[in-house]
Amino acid sequence: MTDFALGPFLLSGERLIWILVTLVLWGAAALLSRRGRPDLNPWAFRATLAGLLGARLGFVAQNADVYLADPLSLFAIWQGGFALWGGVAGFAAVTLPLMWRRREMTPGMALAVLAALTLLFILAQLGRANEQFLPQDRVFEDLAGRQMTLEGPGVVNLWASWCPPCRREMPMMLEEAAANPDLPVYFVNQGESPGKIRNYLSTSGLVMRPVLDPAMGLMAGLGILGLPATLFVDAEGRVIHTHSGEISRAALRQGLSDLKKEIP
Repeated sequence: MTDFALGPFLLSGERLIWILVTLVLWGAAALLSRRGRPDLNPWAFRATLAGLLGARLGFVAQNADVYLADPLSLFAIWQGGFALWGGVAGFAAVTLPLMWRRREMTPGMALAVLAALTLLFILAQLGRANEQFLPQDRVFEDLAGRQMTLEGPGVVNLWASWCPPCRREMPMMLEEAAANPDLPVYFVNQGESPGKIRNYLSTSGLVMRPVLDPAMGLMAGLGILGLPATLFVDAEGRVIHTHSGEISRAALRQGLSDLKKEIP
């Protein structure tokens, strides 16, 4: 889904959806509370917080080996890493017992959840209606001038040498790419000359086969507003997930694992 720029801040479309759904839940709870029903505001806040915590802990549990090796990365939530099932479990852990103890709150809670789910369904349908695909008819070149196309299933990383988060995540991404040779990982440089890219690779000691995109056509065509961006692409060339900003090892592994399910 398309990213959104809020001043100097970049927000991915997926995160914006969940922010809007949360705001609708809170708004519905506040409106129903003002209309004479029991106060639903404390429940809405606690349930949302429990859902966020559950989503994070669920993802950490799925990728325990990564976080055991680097415990501090548990707190790098800006790199992504949330499990929907964990969020649902956390939300339900607060909501269901309260429904049982305070049954007079059940109708209002149900209406607030229904409002949030309705918005989520609408936004999800809009997202499916605006699916994005890699340009199948476009031919790219590497530093040696060899032609290549981007094909799925695979991962496309948009980067530039002037971008600090790109430089931070690159060694990790190259390690994961080498560990998963059955899935291509394309490192598509945005807007830099071959000489600048060669100089960066030489000074950094990184070994890779970058793809050149001097006109930044992929960023423009896919609505990417900032670097780095990591795209997970299915076998039909459809972008099924876009991670904006620096990606964690766990999030990359999860995306690779999901793509491997499409390999016959």
